[in-house]
Amino acid sequence: MGRPANGGVITIAGAGPAEPAAAITLARAGRSVVVHEAHPTVGFRLQRNVQSLENRGTERHVLSVLADLGITTDFDRLPCREGQVFDAWDRACAVRSREPLYSMVERGPDWGNLDSALPVQARMLGVEVRFNSALEQLA
Repeated sequence: MGRPANGGVITIAGAGPAEPAAAITLARAGRSVVVHEAHPTVGFRLQRNVQSLENRGTERHVLSVLADLGITTDFDRLPCREGQVFDAWDRACAVRSREPLYSMVERGPDWGNLDSALPVQARMLGVEVRFNSALEQLA
């Protein structure tokens, strides 16, 4: 990765979960990062929605994968070990596992949510997070 033209600072637009996660990864690699969020807080559009962090495509729990990437999981979550799936003919089948199949997380601006926890971690690593800061264009 080459040095950005703006003095070595990497600019990221948005403060949804992906953007602070990228900022955390870059900061851990020694890069200077500024995250710009146009809204006054994180989770502006999600206002207490619930989302699942699924374990599809990996043998390991998604929270372990995040931890390996240096992303803390200090946000509220509910591990789910059972559920119901449907086949192509809409027939239900119960599924159960000793290990979590997925974890439910709350989204939005409230403390303890996925959206609020990641920018806090990014700031602890020296990332500058600017709210009410819309970018007109990225260089």
